[in-house]
Amino acid sequence: TLEFNGPLDGGGNTIPYYFKGAIANGNNAILNVNTKSLTAYHSTIGTVAEINIGAGNLFAIDASAGDVTILNAQDINFGAPDSTLALSNLTGVGVKNILLAADLVAPGANAGDVVFDGGVNGLNIGSNVAGTARNIGDGGGNKFNTLLIYNAVTITDDVNLEGIQNVLINNNADFTSSTAFNAGAIQINDATYTIDANNGNLNVPAGNIQFAHADAKLILQNSSGNDRT
Repeated sequence: TLEFNGPLDGGGNTIPYYFKGAIANGNNAILNVNTKSLTAYHSTIGTVAEINIGAGNLFAIDASAGDVTILNAQDINFGAPDSTLALSNLTGVGVKNILLAADLVAPGANAGDVVFDGGVNGLNIGSNVAGTARNIGDGGGNKFNTLLIYNAVTITDDVNLEGIQNVLINNNADFTSSTAFNAGAIQINDATYTIDANNGNLNVPAGNIQFAHADAKLILQNSSGNDRT
């Protein structure tokens, strides 16, 4: 078991911690995140058998050093309703991929938060097996409270976001999804939200989309060579 504990600084502010080393024999490992902010940068974080995110803490998996597959014989547990998982590519050269090998389960009804941050060069979130759906939250049961989008993020049609209660597309974000998911509220700030019908017809939940800024943009497009509705 590897446990990260860290206090706040003298002013009560979060001290970020960075875990950059490779992990050997991760299939036998447990990682407990008991500090307010911990970021793992090596792709072998995807081999850790169990990750437990404590109450009020944020655990980030950053693909800047290379693509990462998560949830492959791996449990990611949210210890409390205010536990947060971030998937990011903050400093990577070019677009990076974080792929899901199984569903990401919410800890309860409208509990737990998820962050996607593509940085400057972009982040793709998809399934590790093309055409095999992966769910973030449970659309028919427990949903994550909030999904926050920062910078350039693309979601493939393999990833189902029905298990998200609220989606916040933050300032300067460029969010593209090949599915039109029916979150309780989808708020577009000074950002662009693109729904691409490249893989089939889509029903857009127009009543749930909120334009929270004068420069908020919603783009409906079809990048395929086939007719779509």
